[in-house]
Amino acid sequence: MKIKNALILFVLLFSTTLAKAMPDIPFNGYLVLDGIDDIATTTLSISTPSKLTIETFFLLETGSSSPVDRLEIISGNNWKLYVIRYSLLGTRTGCIGYTGPGGWEHCQTSTIGLNVWHHLAFTIENGQGQFYLNGEAFGSPHAVTVPSLNETLSVGNNLNGHLDEIRISEIARYDSNFSVPSQKFDCDSYILSLWGFDEPEGSTQFNDRCGGNALLGINGAHSEGGLVLPNKVFLPQITNGN
Repeated sequence: MKIKNALILFVLLFSTTLAKAMPDIPFNGYLVLDGIDDIATTTLSISTPSKLTIETFFLLETGSSSPVDRLEIISGNNWKLYVIRYSLLGTRTGCIGYTGPGGWEHCQTSTIGLNVWHHLAFTIENGQGQFYLNGEAFGSPHAVTVPSLNETLSVGNNLNGHLDEIRISEIARYDSNFSVPSQKFDCDSYILSLWGFDEPEGSTQFNDRCGGNALLGINGAHSEGGLVLPNKVFLPQITNGN
């Protein structure tokens, strides 16, 4: 009995550890997109850095309609960072891809579940790009070039789901597997832009916490999960003698 009880305790502890692998997401507000025509845009005036990290938390409510149906995280004029999630003959496949100079795509089975938050990071350093999914390297490094950031960026095109804590940094923040960030990102000297979507619910303009590059939601892209502002304020009625 002692061995059996010890085994049960081990399984429970192991399961709890797995359940805590991802932090409680979202941290507050998040961006809501319908996968039809919702996007958020901003125009950056940033010199192209030599190193780069683009990362975010994302949740898909629906997957891709085919193996080539890209759900865009963020994109510029000539590049896209995207995910693909589809099922074929009962096998679930998840992909992360980049279409800039030297771009590539990596796919694995049994990844990127629906209605579950994931952390995605894309780093470039010394001409090598690397994807990370939930803190683990997703595929092998690949020779790429840092894309231009001195242009208009679009967020969430063709993505039916949510995004939170989009951070662009002029440094490769990860070079091996890591623990997924468990709280909102703080500003530091490497951040180029950071959007957390903590505005009041229904907002369509999103503050850049560490810079001046506000995102504008278009066609219905809006925040949820933040402060709820009442439409009306009701005051108690006061009458004499009652």
